[in-house]
Amino acid sequence: MATDFDDLLLLVYFFGQYAPRLPVWQVVLGQYLGFSALVALSLLPWVLMLLELKIVLLPG
Repeated sequence: MATDFDDLLLLVYFFGQYAPRLPVWQVVLGQYLGFSALVALSLLPWVLMLLELKIVLLPG
């Protein structure tokens, strides 16, 4: 819940600061790309752990 509130505050700030210079779709696209990058980076260790377990468990 707190993260959603922080994100809302950042969106309000970005729209207030950059709305005259940037189109709205660029701010929204930046939010989605940034969030996707954070999710991908946080999932990377989990995927690497699964790959390591798969390699270790292979016979021979």
